[in-house]
Amino acid sequence: MGRANTCNVLSAEPTRREVWRFTRNGNRCVPAGQKALGITEPLPANWVAKGWSHLWNPKLNVAWLPDDKVFLRVLHLPPCEESEVLSMVEFQLEKLSPLPLTQIVWTIEHVKTAQAAPGTPRTVLVLIASRDVVEEHLGRLEAGGYQADRLELPTIHELIERPVAENSAWIYPRKEGDNASCVIAWWFGGVLQQVSLFRLTTEGNWERELQDQVAKVSWAGEMEGWFAPPFRWHLVADDATASAWLPVVQKVAEGQVDVVRPKPLPELATASAVHALRNGLNPGLMPADHVTKYRQQFAERLWMRGLGVIALLYVLAVGIYLGALQYRTYQRNSLTRQIEETETDYNKAIQLSEKIKVVEMQTSLRFAALDAWKAIVANLPDGLTLKRLSFDRGYRLTVSGEASPSDGQKVTDFTETLGRLQVNGRRVFKEVPVANTRRSATVVTWSFSCEFAGGEQ
Repeated sequence: MGRANTCNVLSAEPTRREVWRFTRNGNRCVPAGQKALGITEPLPANWVAKGWSHLWNPKLNVAWLPDDKVFLRVLHLPPCEESEVLSMVEFQLEKLSPLPLTQIVWTIEHVKTAQAAPGTPRTVLVLIASRDVVEEHLGRLEAGGYQADRLELPTIHELIERPVAENSAWIYPRKEGDNASCVIAWWFGGVLQQVSLFRLTTEGNWERELQDQVAKVSWAGEMEGWFAPPFRWHLVADDATASAWLPVVQKVAEGQVDVVRPKPLPELATASAVHALRNGLNPGLMPADHVTKYRQQFAERLWMRGLGVIALLYVLAVGIYLGALQYRTYQRNSLTRQIEETETDYNKAIQLSEKIKVVEMQTSLRFAALDAWKAIVANLPDGLTLKRLSFDRGYRLTVSGEASPSDGQKVTDFTETLGRLQVNGRRVFKEVPVANTRRSATVVTWSFSCEFAGGEQ
């Protein structure tokens, strides 16, 4: 399977959904469309669905998990190869996770530092989520027709986009429906030291809850040796959110607070797509069994589609065959009718031909007896006596007679003469056989039978 060239990013909030589509153009990620949808509106199937072409041209479906569903932990590792990072994090995971390891899914993101000195520790951001929460979220996505290949937290693309050199605290307030949360990222010495994500209650309690969180981090930072005021404070919020949060943060910071506009959703979606396409098929916070299940379902869908196409082609081939057979049957029946009609005409023609032959024969034989009588009498040699001349059915002649024993050769000559005999350029007899003879002491009796030629040349 090659690298993905298409990526979809879905933001599924309780009241609305928004999906962005991106394509790869060389090393760049190019926006290819955006759709804002209601909670009941179907996602564009031609964007999110997968088919045969995605076997060799994969498509990635990225989904965002709400900020308040994820635990964030910063971990500093000794310098090591990138291939060793996962095993080193897994070794410390039980200490980092607020839930039993059997009930969580986790992933890591590498964080760049502003320090370039040799031996600088490797910084990773560990993302931990409850397996039940993730499965519930994936179930909602599946019900909406979206099978994710990667599940991630959009906030990380603001937190770790670039290293911060100054000692500073960055506050990212979030509100999704009735749920309010806040993320604070602490940078010290050009290294991300701490990230805390916590839920908020009512707006009147924000100042107290933020103060409590800052106090916990500052105490932990002092113990670890990285918290050393002054820190520069940054509030990452739009105008409406900043108007509500700026007084709160100013009281906690007891000083100046810089307001920074957050990345708009399209930019976060672009960052997610770039990150996903760069990391290939990294599932992020997706449970491994769901990744396997989706791949199996994808393969099964392709098999079923393939079988459906084969069945359709088979039905089409059978239909064509039956149509051709019906057409050939029609042609055969039509040809059979023509043969029957032609056979009737042919039989009539044969009968008529036979009748014509009979008439012609009768016409040609009309004077055959007289011609035969005349020919026999005219060509009868001396010494031969004609005893009998009879006709059988009008076309067969029987001749018999007598001769002296010395005139036997004349009988043979007589039959040969009759075989060559013609009247008006037409033969009189078809064939005259050698006469049958019977000898006695005083006489030779001869006879032969022949057919009239009936007009033959």
